[in-house]
Amino acid sequence: MITAGPVAVARSIGATLVVAAVLTGCSESGVPQVPVNPIRPSVATAPISVTALKPITLMPTDVRDEYGARVAGLIHRGLMRYDVKGKAVPEVAESVDSDDDQVFVVKLRKGEAFSTGEPITAATFVTSWNWVADPANRQASAEALAPIAGWERVRAARPAGASPVVLTGVQAMDPLTLRITLTRPTRDFRSRLAHLALVPLPALALAEPQRYAADPVGNGPYRLEGDWRRRSYLSLAKNVMYRGDDAARNDGLIFRYLTDRRGSYAALRSGALDVIDAIPIGSLPTYRDQLKLKGVNQPVGVVQSLAFPLARPPWNSTQGLLLRRALAQGIDRNELITRFFAQTRQRATDLAAPVVEGYSDRMCADWCTHQPGPAAVALLAAGGFTGTLKIAYSVAEDDGPWVEALCAQVSETLGIACQPLPYPDHQQYLTAIAARTMATPFVATTSMSTPNLAGFITPRFAAGSRLNDTGYAGARVNALIALGARPEGDALAPFVEAERQLLQDLPVIPLWTRNATGGFGEDIEGFKFDVFGQPVYTELSRP
Repeated sequence: MITAGPVAVARSIGATLVVAAVLTGCSESGVPQVPVNPIRPSVATAPISVTALKPITLMPTDVRDEYGARVAGLIHRGLMRYDVKGKAVPEVAESVDSDDDQVFVVKLRKGEAFSTGEPITAATFVTSWNWVADPANRQASAEALAPIAGWERVRAARPAGASPVVLTGVQAMDPLTLRITLTRPTRDFRSRLAHLALVPLPALALAEPQRYAADPVGNGPYRLEGDWRRRSYLSLAKNVMYRGDDAARNDGLIFRYLTDRRGSYAALRSGALDVIDAIPIGSLPTYRDQLKLKGVNQPVGVVQSLAFPLARPPWNSTQGLLLRRALAQGIDRNELITRFFAQTRQRATDLAAPVVEGYSDRMCADWCTHQPGPAAVALLAAGGFTGTLKIAYSVAEDDGPWVEALCAQVSETLGIACQPLPYPDHQQYLTAIAARTMATPFVATTSMSTPNLAGFITPRFAAGSRLNDTGYAGARVNALIALGARPEGDALAPFVEAERQLLQDLPVIPLWTRNATGGFGEDIEGFKFDVFGQPVYTELSRP
């Protein structure tokens, strides 16, 4: 077993039992992965143990869950990457040039290769992007390629046996030169080159995608070690072949799967974990004092909402809209924030978080403010609500306490019977949302996809996006999203207008923006979050 981080010899048995309960399951042989007496080497090369929820897949172009994306982003790197502040900087690309935001010439760095030694050339990107774009391959993030010329023809239905159609806008001019032509000028395409959907894929990924999704090989600062599906942890080792500017300052990471975040805090304090990326709700009032300078509370681009399955009754009708408006005004966000979150949340006034340009502190005045009177009027106009309102959430995300309290508010303010619907299995929760089988409102925690207002709007609400969990398909919003991608005119105005329309249609009810909170052990340095709310894993180290 690989462990990490020095701890004192004497540890309380009670804390150790909590640790063993919260860190999932057993190894292939059935032996728990956390030792009864978690004493570990104090060498600087010991892997750093961090919290995680078990990913669904590690295929970078098909990830739908937060931790799958985190791990995939450490194993794979594309032409660009986002730095800590969200700026797109060159990675595999040496340069990206364009005179008109429509035709881009990309020069690749020499000697780029996957960790197996397979070279990465311009042709690698051509074959990878065409494979991702092909609808037969059903990649969740394929829409990131939509601006490229030929996209609509590739995505169009074609007769069985017809020859494959390729993206005409992607050409390898020579082994190190890639030419990208877009259908129309697109303002932020250079930044989009940092998206996971656009990373290069080795030959194995295209030939055997299911096998590759379980055992990926990439070109990032880490490489995968062992079978992450059958273990209670996922192991990453430093990739010595990585040639970029984000090399790991540690020799490896151990992502330990949690069934419940509440025990992770005890695991950190006992030394069985080196880093936790979210402080459990019950520990928020005290963690700053207990961890002293080893606790972090940082504003990031993460929001929480109640999302609705708009294809299902009653939410697919005018009655459903009125019910959503009643619920939006029936929730006392300030009371919940004060009661549970100890200054780590801010009441939503917008669909975005304050860290991006274009955020407004008054956009959502009508539907983000507790107004019992107007809420009752909207409920009456809807004809009331029959039965019990259920609100789904994942137990692993520690949302249970506040969801229960929110239900109590709904019952008291509106007279609606409300009941939390816990999903003990986090993967089942995510699968139900992605497959659109979720029949009730559900808790949605959203990190922006790009560091701007568009990053909060486009993936969640664009028609046809596989990250659009509600099924919303407003024609005006889609037209504004398309307008916002064009380089002419104001970059923010179309998305501000799209927000106004979305807050009339309410496919989601904004609740609050969420700070990133975390803690780290006495022998860990460099812990911080990036603007997306993810720990900067490559900068973690031991002194």
